[in-house]
Amino acid sequence: MRLRRSWILVLAIVPLAAAANFPRFVNWRRVSEQPIISPVGNGWESAGTFNPAVIVRDHKFVMLYRAQDANGTSRLGY
Repeated sequence: MRLRRSWILVLAIVPLAAAANFPRFVNWRRVSEQPIISPVGNGWESAGTFNPAVIVRDHKFVMLYRAQDANGTSRLGY
């Protein structure tokens, strides 16, 4: 198998000292039975959406995830 492209993803990790200022996430509950992300349309997210990861940055939720098109090409969603 030959790779067409190579991607390097660098994620910043919050230092442990800064994590002490984040609200404690306890008592998680599902808000809806609907998935947060799912395949859609005929474009780059059409075949699948995978591996979401969420962080809080500047008081906003930021999510990165992998998506795949009908040809099997994976891309990162933000």
